[in-house]
Amino acid sequence: MPGALRTAFSPDGKRLAFAGLDTDAGVVVDVQSGKEIFSLEDHEDHVQDVDWSPDGRWIATSSFDATVGIWDARTGDLRFSLFHDGPVGDADWSSDSGRLVTGSSDGRATVWEITRAGGKRRFSLSAQDTGSGMRGVAFSPDGNRVLTGNAAISTAKVWDVSHSGDAEWTNVRGDPSWLMSVAFSPSGRELIASGMDRSVAVWDPETGENIKTFEGNRSALDLDVSPDGALIAMMGDSDNASVWDRATGEEVFTAQLGGNALDWNPDGRLLAIASFEEGRAIIVDRSGQKVAVFSDAGGVADVEFSRTVDCWQRRATRRKSAPTRWHRD
Repeated sequence: MPGALRTAFSPDGKRLAFAGLDTDAGVVVDVQSGKEIFSLEDHEDHVQDVDWSPDGRWIATSSFDATVGIWDARTGDLRFSLFHDGPVGDADWSSDSGRLVTGSSDGRATVWEITRAGGKRRFSLSAQDTGSGMRGVAFSPDGNRVLTGNAAISTAKVWDVSHSGDAEWTNVRGDPSWLMSVAFSPSGRELIASGMDRSVAVWDPETGENIKTFEGNRSALDLDVSPDGALIAMMGDSDNASVWDRATGEEVFTAQLGGNALDWNPDGRLLAIASFEEGRAIIVDRSGQKVAVFSDAGGVADVEFSRTVDCWQRRATRRKSAPTRWHRD
């Protein structure tokens, strides 16, 4: 599928959903054969994100047409749509698959209750500045909180979206040039944020207190926390990615790759690093030892491990038709 920049594995790792900037549809393929199973065609503008629900029942597609499509993951049928007042760029499922949070350039993130009967709006979370969009959205592991980023003023907000919650929980603010990537720790007890000031900060999501800051020698464009919470991987704007020990603040290793995205595998033994310009992705272990190299002349835009099996996917935007080369070191 040309221009595929966003992808999602089915929970069993057997199917893969694609979406891209140059298409108004998503596509679901069989991982083993690569054959298309069905397409997700209903949007009137580009699909920005695709998210498979943890229980495998639904696929959510977020689009520039200000809607989110909820599809039956078994048949590819559109079950219903969710509506914003502006383009929708991000979405995330709760761990129980009962709720979906969506973020839009209309300045709101919305938490929806998802059932077979349709989507019901539970919370509407507004950005601080009128007209500013939401940079990203994510559920905490326990599903009681939602993390949102504000594109205009570079803040990360944590919201209480539990059954009794109805308000902003805390606000983590950075310099307008600072906030680049945010994530909950696997336990949900910490908020990790990276930015253009060449640092990664660990915050208490309840109080907004800065617990620890890692000072790097390059701007941190992306980050991912290992499943055990012990290691923080940082993707810089120079020629390498680095991994830091969460407890000591010491750099564990540096991977020499001019990358743009990274992802830990489910048990935290392996880290995938993608490089669009170099047209390859590398897999390293927790010591930084190279395990495998995947090459694609079209450029590797992103990487993500399957949640259930030891395989990985490539989100590749091809500049020209070229075979994909795979090899292990």
